Amino acid sequence: MARTIDLMQVSHPGFSLYQMPTFDLEEHMPMYMEYVIVVCTRFKHYANMSQQVITMICLTDICDIMAQMSNTDDPIEIIPLRNELVASVNKFNELCEDMAACIVNESMATDFYLRLGQKTKQHCYEYAGVED
Repeated sequence: MARTIDLMQVSHPGFSLYQMPTFDLEEHMPMYMEYVIVVCTRFKHYANMSQQVITMICLTDICDIMAQMSNTDDPIEIIPLRNELVASVNKFNELCEDMAACIVNESMATDFYLRLGQKTKQHCYEYAGVED
């Protein structure tokens, strides 16, 4: 059985960013996304132990799209990337809802995954200049 503190990766420096309502995206978004990856990797570890298959390709897509966006300011490139980001972030939010649904008898962990999806969506949209 997974411990909530392990699932939430509270010792990672990105946990403090998770707790903040907002932060300097240019400075802290890479650390926040690293934290999200670590949290999801830890969840996947426990899912694999339970013989459950978890696919997190949407998270990889988000990171790839954001990297591409940081390398251009050409509207011809940015607009399609924004659309791809919205689709990937929405899939990730759904993934977080699915992860939350896997948690039994631990409301703090359930809330954590729900908030992780919502916060990641908020930060990614803000980073990309997308309105919700």
